[in-house]
Amino acid sequence: MLRVLVVNFGICFNTYFFPLKTSELADGLEKRGYEISPRIPFPRPPVAVSGAGTIARKGKTVIHVDSRGQVLTVADVSIKSALDTYKEITAMLKEEYQIDLENLIGTYEFNVQCEAPTEKQAYETLAKNVEIPILNQIEQILKKKVCAIELRFGGANMIVNSPNWFDISIEPNFTRNDSYLINASYRTEKKEESIVFLESFEENLNRIMEVIDK
Repeated sequence: MLRVLVVNFGICFNTYFFPLKTSELADGLEKRGYEISPRIPFPRPPVAVSGAGTIARKGKTVIHVDSRGQVLTVADVSIKSALDTYKEITAMLKEEYQIDLENLIGTYEFNVQCEAPTEKQAYETLAKNVEIPILNQIEQILKKKVCAIELRFGGANMIVNSPNWFDISIEPNFTRNDSYLINASYRTEKKEESIVFLESFEENLNRIMEVIDK
């Protein structure tokens, strides 16, 4: 069964300056039980957040900001928790400060690292099931037997530095060979697409792993 190690769900603003104030974020999160980072000054100035780093945390949920990169990120160990936290922040800003976050967003960004255990030998199983015809030519050049040690795929007809992109990499856990390590990145301009991708990610990845680990 898939185990999520860390998930980052972020939004990249389409504004020239970071649109949220330190006081808005810190005060609002503090009211909701978050521990505010000691680096946040107090009294909190009513100016835009500056710099990059952690602004607040609650349990295993951490809120990061990067004013230069124009990014607000929720880091967690659960996809559902990360998504719920994002919705909580969106509602908080709208209710208390009349800020409609959705009007300020350029792209929605998602990255997850997870592990899928196997009862087989992960390295050998992946090498057997991932067939890459070009490896035959490489074997002839090197005069050595070679195999795939990683599967990586991305969106067809997409450009990696465009607003819309995804890629997923799967490799054996080489230190123990009893699991696969997965890293997935997804970026889109459309909110609903990002939510659907997030909510269906674990189910879809479990199905992909059934194909690889057969």
